[in-house]
Amino acid sequence: MDKNIINLALKGGGVKGIAYVGALQKLNELGHYDTIKRVSGTSAGALVALMVALNLSPEKIKELMGDLDFSTFKQGWNPIRIFTKYGLYTGDAILEFIYRCYDASPLKPKKELTFKELDKADGRDLIVFASNLNENTINEFSVHQTPNCIVAEAVRASMSIPIFFKSWKFSNGIPNDHIYVDGGVTFNYPLSFFDHPEFNEDPWTPNEETLGLFLEQQSVYEHFQNNPLHPDKPTRHKSSVFKKYINKFKYNAWITTYFKHLISSILNSQNISLFEESFLVRRTVFIDDLGISATKFNLTEKEKDDLLIAGYVGVEQYIKYLKSLNEKYTKYQQPKHDEPSKSVNPDHSHQA
Repeated sequence: MDKNIINLALKGGGVKGIAYVGALQKLNELGHYDTIKRVSGTSAGALVALMVALNLSPEKIKELMGDLDFSTFKQGWNPIRIFTKYGLYTGDAILEFIYRCYDASPLKPKKELTFKELDKADGRDLIVFASNLNENTINEFSVHQTPNCIVAEAVRASMSIPIFFKSWKFSNGIPNDHIYVDGGVTFNYPLSFFDHPEFNEDPWTPNEETLGLFLEQQSVYEHFQNNPLHPDKPTRHKSSVFKKYINKFKYNAWITTYFKHLISSILNSQNISLFEESFLVRRTVFIDDLGISATKFNLTEKEKDDLLIAGYVGVEQYIKYLKSLNEKYTKYQQPKHDEPSKSVNPDHSHQA
């Protein structure tokens, strides 16, 4: 792959974000991991982006994610919290995992690490996004916009899946005392962020030094790239699953399932704009999510392994995709030979 990768963008994806580790491994094999200077992410993408920014190797990231028990994220279940903190679970385990990543990082940061301190420690430039409920906007957290903001808390804010995890307020009031939820609600794929003038010499053209990792079911993007991976079982239609839980008359299961599909619908609606823009597609590595739910916190070891493989294969397929584009472009640029002109007999050209 001749593409020079300076900027990396990671879409949200919940527990499926482990697939990004496989993609990072393949990028590392191709010599593109060390060239990354900036990394952006939303939700689970923000967590993996943080690990990249901490200068962790793909192998160390794989080790950390492989040892992670996602079920611990579902701690402190309390339905009353929905009305006070807008989430069933505390989300404390997310911060605990972030601190484990800190301990494993060669930068050895303190828990209160700020974006400015990360920059001074020679970490990669990190940009994460969270949804501001007070202002109904998406907020950027970075050394450029929020230098004194605590990095771990910004990532936690970006991962505050509505209804599942309690919303976030920054402990020190920096940058403000607003309420934040998952950035994926409003900006789930921050690839276009690197097209801004501060990162792109020519703001009128896409930043070709940017690569995005995009988790989605193969059926959604198969007309762009072919991926040989398939889930063991076909994914059932959402409406059939929804009816199943209604018929069980179990309140806990019903309400949880309802919100799962609500959030899924919000996030998937953002895919439309991506598929309509070819300049986003050609800079995107599509990764098959194997039909696994973003909130399936009880992932099996096989599912973890399959997602890792999906990420690795996604990069391989992307390379083939770029090659096919280059071949089409080369063919298009080749001069076309005009057909020999037919001779015209002047004596017969104007016969009545």
